[in-house]
Amino acid sequence: MKRKGQKRFFSLMFVPDREGDPKSVTLSYGKGRWLAVGLAILAVHLVLGLAAYISLFQTHRTNTTLANENRELKSRNAIIESIYREFREIKVMEEKIKMAFGQTLGLDGKIQESLENKGSATVVNQPEPDGASSLSNVQQAAAARPAAVLLTPAREGIMRPENMPTQLPVDGFITARFRKGSWLIGRRHHGIDVAAPLGSPIRAAGSGTVLLADWTPDFGNMVILSHGNGYYSYYGHAMRLLVEQGTSVKKGQTIALLGSSGISSAPHLHFEIWQDNNPIDPEQVLFEIKAASK
Repeated sequence: MKRKGQKRFFSLMFVPDREGDPKSVTLSYGKGRWLAVGLAILAVHLVLGLAAYISLFQTHRTNTTLANENRELKSRNAIIESIYREFREIKVMEEKIKMAFGQTLGLDGKIQESLENKGSATVVNQPEPDGASSLSNVQQAAAARPAAVLLTPAREGIMRPENMPTQLPVDGFITARFRKGSWLIGRRHHGIDVAAPLGSPIRAAGSGTVLLADWTPDFGNMVILSHGNGYYSYYGHAMRLLVEQGTSVKKGQTIALLGSSGISSAPHLHFEIWQDNNPIDPEQVLFEIKAASK
C-alpha cells in the first residue's frame, strides 16, 4: 500500500546494442514532468526555427531572383535607351536628308511623302526624258545608304574657288543644252549632255563631298557632289563609279568613267548644277565653255 506523501520515482534504462552493462537513470515523477515540458518546448523551438530558416531561405532565394531580374531589366533598359538614342539620331538624320534631297534639291510633294514613309522600298518613278532630274532615284539610293553622310555642308560666307563647280567634267561636245521647259518650249532639261568616247574620265567640276555614288534607274550610275553654299553637281550615265558616298574629292579628280547606263541611247555625260533648290545653266558657270565661246 502506497504511503501518503511518499515520492514516486521511475527509471529510464539504456541497454547498449553490444555487450555491456545496461545503464539506468532514476527520476522522480516531478522531475520527469519538468523534463517532458522542457523537451516539448525544445521541440517547439526546433520546429519554429526550422520554419523560420525555410522562410528565410525562400526570402533569400526570392531576393536573389529579384536582384538578377533587376540587373537584367537595367541591362534591357540600357539597350532600349541606346535604341531610343539611335532612333532619335535617325530622326535627326531623316530631317537632314529631307533638307538635302527635299528643299535643297527641289523634290516635289510625292517624293517628300515617300521620304517620310520609313522602311518603304517603294520609289516614286517619274519616267521623264533624259534631262529631267528624276530625284526619286536619289531618294532610293539614299534609303539604301547610311544617313550620316547625307548632310548638307555648312554654308559659308565666302565660297572657296576650288569648291565652285566651274570645271568641265569631261572633254567632248555638247549635244543637249539646258532648258527649264514649258508648254511652249517643250520638255525640261536641267543640265547639259556632253558626248565623248566610252570610258572617258569624268572629273569633279569642283571640290566637295560625295552625297551619292550609286545606280539610279533613269541616270544609271550617278554621282552627286555637294560643294557648299547650296551648290550641287550631278554626273549621270557613267559606265563605272570611282568614288564612294561620304568621301571628299578635289576639283579635277576623276570620279567616274563615261558610259551609257540608265535611260541613254549613246555614251555621254548628263551634267547638272543646282544652287539653293534651283537648277542653273552649267554653261553660265563652266569657265571652259565661256572661254571657248569667246
